[in-house]
Amino acid sequence: MYSILFVDDEPAITQALKRMLRPMRREWDMHFVQSGKDALGYMEDNPVDLIISDMRMPEMNGAELLGEVIKRYPSVIRIILSGQSDQEIILKTIKPAHQFLTKPCDAVTLRQAIKQTLALKSNLENPALQNLVSKIESLPSLPRSYHEIMQIVQKEEGSLKEVAEIIQNDVSMSMEILKYVNSSFFGLYKEVTSIRQAVSLLGINTIQTLVLSINVFSQFDKSKHYAINIHELWEHSFFTGLFSKAIIADLGMDRNLQEDAFTLGLLHDIGILILATQIPEKYKEVYEEAKRSNLVLSEVEYQIFDTSHAEVAAYLIGLWGISSNLITVISTHHLTRPMPDESNVFSIAMQSADIFSQNLMQKNQGLRPEEFPTALLNNKTFISHRERWEQICMEIYGRKSDE
Repeated sequence: MYSILFVDDEPAITQALKRMLRPMRREWDMHFVQSGKDALGYMEDNPVDLIISDMRMPEMNGAELLGEVIKRYPSVIRIILSGQSDQEIILKTIKPAHQFLTKPCDAVTLRQAIKQTLALKSNLENPALQNLVSKIESLPSLPRSYHEIMQIVQKEEGSLKEVAEIIQNDVSMSMEILKYVNSSFFGLYKEVTSIRQAVSLLGINTIQTLVLSINVFSQFDKSKHYAINIHELWEHSFFTGLFSKAIIADLGMDRNLQEDAFTLGLLHDIGILILATQIPEKYKEVYEEAKRSNLVLSEVEYQIFDTSHAEVAAYLIGLWGISSNLITVISTHHLTRPMPDESNVFSIAMQSADIFSQNLMQKNQGLRPEEFPTALLNNKTFISHRERWEQICMEIYGRKSDE
């Protein structure tokens, strides 16, 4: 039974949480305290898997509490509850939480967030991964606009107009979205002049993923000297997303699956971004060893960490609550073992697009491009489609000269 600690200084909120979560008491061991001091005291004598804290509390606020939790109990997953007015301040000034939930938080949303988090902890129960993640003080948080779009998508009456209005409220994000949508890479037949038009042409999931990835990459200072080039990583991820989407389309999959493939490609290497920026000195060792030994990054990561950026990416995506169907594909995109079955088209598309992107860009952070693993080379789907997929990817990348 997982142990969850709730921290809120308002008795009425605490009682509401107890009532809200009463149906889960046979699945979760839940304890409720009303201050940061009490929370730390409880954790001294009791194991805790997940702590959920209010932001605004006297003496020790939620940020300060979770900062202490990082120091003392780094393996504990941390969620912070905050009012809408606090959200922007939190995102800019504190980094101790793995995930943010907006107050008031309804029972369904809260239970779903907890279940996703605990399922992730169970499914990625690799001690090496847990140890590596515990060293990372700050994981990028989902932008508020992404949360709002998710809520609209889940509503039966949700509309393209509502999604467009959310994005339009952020002028800089709107400009970024239109810039990428109007790039020749998407191959649209006309200029897109509005966000609503962009959502209609590309689909909500594609636009939603662009919002997420642009926001996450923008959270890091590109002028700092990390082991990796952040702009190059974004460009590689962008093309991998476009290539994955095109490959899935070539296999006759529907628009929703094509959008999922774009999401996979755009987020597949986000673990590299996290490791390079959050443990920069240690990751510089990984990079230098990969360069010296002429190995790919994931091989050296396994040597040093006993896990890789692929698992870190899957962990983060799981915390964000993004589709669990995508987690396995991302966490295994560097494994060389045989594909589970011939129908695992997302894994095939993901690995193919990743390597096509490295080779066409002729860039891989200064390291040698990866080779197609034997398991992929022996895959019937890959064998029968490889030449056409490569040609499709070359055509997409060839539009770069038109930019």
